[in-house]
Amino acid sequence: MKVSEYNDPLRHRVVKSKAPVLARTLVLLVTAGFALVVAFSCVFYAAHAQHRMLQFQNELTNMKVSLHKRSAELESRVRRSVSRNNFVKKPIKHVVKRNANEPVVVTTPQPNAGVTYIRWGRRDCPKQVETSLVYHGSAAGGHHTHTGGSTDVICLAGNISYTEERVKGGYITGKQANSHLYGLEYRDSSWVNNLLDYSLTENVAVQYHSVPCALCMATRRLNQLMIPGRNECPEGWFL
Repeated sequence: MKVSEYNDPLRHRVVKSKAPVLARTLVLLVTAGFALVVAFSCVFYAAHAQHRMLQFQNELTNMKVSLHKRSAELESRVRRSVSRNNFVKKPIKHVVKRNANEPVVVTTPQPNAGVTYIRWGRRDCPKQVETSLVYHGSAAGGHHTHTGGSTDVICLAGNISYTEERVKGGYITGKQANSHLYGLEYRDSSWVNNLLDYSLTENVAVQYHSVPCALCMATRRLNQLMIPGRNECPEGWFL
């Protein structure tokens, strides 16, 4: 006689016994997964916290170094300030004492001494002051594209003396191929002519005329200067 599978009591016991095992296995797997998630979260949080702690320690170290440097700079400034104050307040010990009866020596320029200056636009020196003419000539200068010549405008003497040929620095006929000196001449226009004062020039019609110059010596003078853009001297100076 064949026993039906549905009526087999042994199979029912096997099926009933498998259900709790599967449930327990599922619970264990869920618990293990949750434990792994918690453990991973704890490890990640610990690593992040350690990284933040190291970063905070580095920032704190940098702040300490910066504060120490600023403190050293401030201390150095205070020391320099105190040193300057002490130097200013320090009494002068080296005092030169002079006898009241000792005569005072005043240095005065010698009659044959003085200073020289160039007077542009004239061949003579002023008459109202003690000046004497050293030489007169014409203004000259080098070309802006040439090398080796004069960089500034010079007062070239009228009686130029040439050295012998074939001598170092001498004048060689027919071989003037190096840097040249060019004489300066007046070039004005109608509107510039109204701005310039030609009362002190030799000729009012200066167009295309050479620029004269004179080297003057002012006797009984210790120094000379030129103030561009002014026709008056400061107090204590003479024109």
